[in-house]
Amino acid sequence: NNQDVTSSALFAGDVIILSGENLPKSIFSGGRSLTIDVYDKEGQLYHSISRTYQVVTFEIAQAMESKWKYDGYLRAESRNENYNSAGTWYNNFTGEFNTSVSDWKLNAYAYFTSEEKSDLQPFNRYSISIQNGNWLNLKAGDSYPRFPTLIMDGKRVRGFSGNINLGFFNIQTAFGDINRGVEGQLLKVYSTGSLGANIIPINKSKYGGAFGEVNMGTYGRKLLAVRPSFGSGENFQWGFSYLHSKDDMGSIEFGARPKENVVVGTDMTIAFDDQNFMFTSQAAVSLQNKDISTGTLTDAQIDSLLSSNSDFDVDASTIKDVKKYIDKFITVNQYLGPWNPQEFASLGAEAALSLNYLNNNVRASYIYRGNDFQSFGQSYLRTDVKGVNVVDRIRMLDNKLFVSIGYEELKDNLQKTKIATTSFKTISASVSIFPRADFPNITIGYNQFINNNGININNAQSGKYSIDDITNRILVQLSYDFVAGIRHSTSVSFTTSTREDNGYGNADAKFNNLNVNVNSLWNRQLTSIFGIVYSSSEIATLPFKYFSLNAGGRYRMFDDKMTISASFSPSFGDFKRQAIDIIADYNVLANLNLAFQMRIYRIPDESTNSIIGLTTRYTL
Repeated sequence: NNQDVTSSALFAGDVIILSGENLPKSIFSGGRSLTIDVYDKEGQLYHSISRTYQVVTFEIAQAMESKWKYDGYLRAESRNENYNSAGTWYNNFTGEFNTSVSDWKLNAYAYFTSEEKSDLQPFNRYSISIQNGNWLNLKAGDSYPRFPTLIMDGKRVRGFSGNINLGFFNIQTAFGDINRGVEGQLLKVYSTGSLGANIIPINKSKYGGAFGEVNMGTYGRKLLAVRPSFGSGENFQWGFSYLHSKDDMGSIEFGARPKENVVVGTDMTIAFDDQNFMFTSQAAVSLQNKDISTGTLTDAQIDSLLSSNSDFDVDASTIKDVKKYIDKFITVNQYLGPWNPQEFASLGAEAALSLNYLNNNVRASYIYRGNDFQSFGQSYLRTDVKGVNVVDRIRMLDNKLFVSIGYEELKDNLQKTKIATTSFKTISASVSIFPRADFPNITIGYNQFINNNGININNAQSGKYSIDDITNRILVQLSYDFVAGIRHSTSVSFTTSTREDNGYGNADAKFNNLNVNVNSLWNRQLTSIFGIVYSSSEIATLPFKYFSLNAGGRYRMFDDKMTISASFSPSFGDFKRQAIDIIADYNVLANLNLAFQMRIYRIPDESTNSIIGLTTRYTL
């Protein structure tokens, strides 16, 4: 409202922050305007932009909060991908709707695609959720619940998930399908049993034979996870987790070895001083049955299976005692394991201490995961490993200089199941400088990876298992914004690494990569992009080198309603390719956008491939 508030604003590079608390007291409720004027070095007005807003009383703001609000979007895409003269159409639809009143929020999401096939795992996604503040969150459909990482993290569950947080007591749960049943295929029928990994018993009356050679299908798999916890987590929380997952044997006809999994765990968080001091830990034990098709064994079957001349080194009475307690949770038979809990084969444990004091952010952690630890809710967890990791990030010179150092040492072969124990050591260090002035931002990093299992390569019997390699990697990154006639943003990165392999693989390797980018802002409508990539590598004396250019730009027209982007990227050397990208985005209405995209990839003397698509987006 024509009052100069520049002195009340905080300037952080290209960002200007104006807090409402710093506004003059003379700004009363009602319609107001905010104008930002930008001047050049000579003091002449360069650009101006204005927005109107409303200042309301606290009572009016509360009344507005009690009204329903909503937003959302609809997005449809049709795309054709042509590869080696084979064309494939993809049709996708995405929709999201959000509404809220006071502290209540409702979200509905759907994604449907032509890639959805009954003989594959689901591609479609849909969900509906309701939330109230931080204490209630319920979701039906597809979700990705986050439990302690040893239990479940990132696994898609189609069913129900949610949590209730009361502070002193909380409950989190997830239930549903993580695999869809995909039927196998019967290839050949046999009247009697025959050797073969893919030969299974089948319905004789239905198929005319007792055994069949099949392409194995995938069982549908259900999962239940529950985690009650005590404490809000701000300063303290103690949780207990239970996960049970089991293949549905009735979901397909042609399959073998349905599985079952149980994981029980606990986790704890202790924090002080606004979480500048934080200790976290978790531990879990798992059981897995690799074939539940025969069901739980009877006592008589256990005695017969574990007779004195059996190959199983387990006492029958021990199995019967264990069965009394755990057959309510998991199928007990000869495929259940592990049976050596005293060796911690099925134990997973982690602990970490974080300290944020004196401009140091230090984190030290320890992990242990036995080779038989398995959770069906966590598919990508590295097992058969233990070790420590320490990282310190140091802030100096008013957050203009950052120094990071780290050390990690891991070992495998925890249950002595391998011929030797391999040690994995990683040393890392980096320095980052952000001067906030007429000087480039600079980052220099170094990593060293050392792997060794102590086996002498010259040993006639075990030399072929020798692991002895060391890799050194150096990274240099620079970025700089400057004005030379027009404004430019530049970045340069260079990476070099050398691997010396003295083990049996003898896979010495060298790698160098240079990447240079320049973005130039010619005016409000036109921006250009130019980049260079040079890469050279040599693995086991086999060289591979190429050089790529990338030139393009973006242009706005029709009062910024339409944006056209285009780029051309040829590559030369051992990797030859020409790529053309064109994107046109048109704002038809205030809430309706059309986007056309075309990508052409030409490989000389081989093929020309393309991706052409049209996307429509409507915003509510």
